[in-house]
Amino acid sequence: MNRWEYCQIVQPLAIEGKLVAPLEIIYFGPSKDRERREDIEDVGIALARLGEDGWELVSHTQTFTLLERNIVLPVANEYHLKRQAKAA
Repeated sequence: MNRWEYCQIVQPLAIEGKLVAPLEIIYFGPSKDRERREDIEDVGIALARLGEDGWELVSHTQTFTLLERNIVLPVANEYHLKRQAKAA
C-alpha cells in the first residue's frame, strides 16, 4: 500500500504591497506534534525545490472574502502537494 506525505504552501496576498501573514510551507504529519512549518521567500522557487524532492502539485485553491457592497477580495493562494513516503 502506498503511503503519502502532504504539504501545503500558503501564500497570503499582499494588501497595499505588504504581506498580511508569512509565506510558508506547512508539512503535515499523522499528528499535530509531527507538523512543521518553513518560511519561504518565493512560491515559484519553493515549488521548483519541492518538485526536485519528489513532491507533486495536486491542487491549487484561492480563498476569497466578501466585503461590503458585495465586493469579493482574494485573500490567499494555497498549493497542496503530496509525495510517496520514504520507507521508515
